[in-house]
Amino acid sequence: MNQQALFYSCRASYREASRIAKELGVPLQKRHFGFFGDGEMKLRMVPHMGKFDFLKGATVVLFTSTRGDAQENWMETFATLQGLALYGVKEIVPVFTFLGYRRQDKEGKEGEIPLLGMIPRIMSVWPIQDVIFGELHNLDATRAAFNQHGMAIHEVRADRAFEMICHSLLERKDIIVASPDSGRLKVVQDAASRFSREAIGSKKIRPGDDQAEVTLEDVDLTGKHILVRDDEVNTFTTMGKNVTAYRKRGAIGVTGFSVHGVLSGDAVDLIDDAPIDRLYVSTTVTFPYEKGDRSTDVTPEETNLGIESKSGKIYFYSLTRDFVAMIRQVLSNKQPL
Repeated sequence: MNQQALFYSCRASYREASRIAKELGVPLQKRHFGFFGDGEMKLRMVPHMGKFDFLKGATVVLFTSTRGDAQENWMETFATLQGLALYGVKEIVPVFTFLGYRRQDKEGKEGEIPLLGMIPRIMSVWPIQDVIFGELHNLDATRAAFNQHGMAIHEVRADRAFEMICHSLLERKDIIVASPDSGRLKVVQDAASRFSREAIGSKKIRPGDDQAEVTLEDVDLTGKHILVRDDEVNTFTTMGKNVTAYRKRGAIGVTGFSVHGVLSGDAVDLIDDAPIDRLYVSTTVTFPYEKGDRSTDVTPEETNLGIESKSGKIYFYSLTRDFVAMIRQVLSNKQPL
């Protein structure tokens, strides 16, 4: 039996997984995933010194993500889980650096089915007791879905990074911490209370896919700087409309902080053109147009990865140390690193 945890990564999370593995001081094991010409999947595990018995009885940490082609990434994740199980691993701890099923955690319009519950139902066939996630859109719904199938979930939150990066702003007397929708208001209120700052929220409705209309609370923002905190920036529609609304209410500046920077479609151009001073996003979602890998812990001035932004408003920070701490905590009662 292998006495140490083994680490693997799917393609969508490989860049972030490499950072985390380097901090942990462990290698990422090799496996090959691809497709045949007809689209059928193929997966090959790579033996250690010509043998596969190093997997038998091991605890395995598998990094994955739903960024990019979510359906393809799910199939790769499921195929890898199946491959590890077939070789007799004792337990698998999946680590989702990003889970993009934020709209699947509740019922929508009549006839729409919330699909989040499908994921733990499928995953319950494999030896999984614990699942680690980067900050979630709906912690309670996700926990309930996984708990129903005997899995505990552990959330890696960005609170530490938020307070370190935005500390100087939070110390200002003119700062107001804002949530771009009602779903994040509790998180924002907690952050604001630690610095004795006011918190405000917005109401959001979605007239269509990737569309949003927002209504601010009735509050005077004249002379205030708004620090808006969200879990994800996708099309920049919700945050962008909030930013414009803050300015119309008299705000003298707006800084955005988000965990997962999906930045799909025209999001980067919208950010460039928006009346926002800076937007901080973590490296949990890897960008195809990164020009380098200079991310550090949470020093924003040193972490701009060269995203194609004319204005230079987008800055990156890392949650590597937070993922490392959570992985160590979860593994502490299993097999040692």
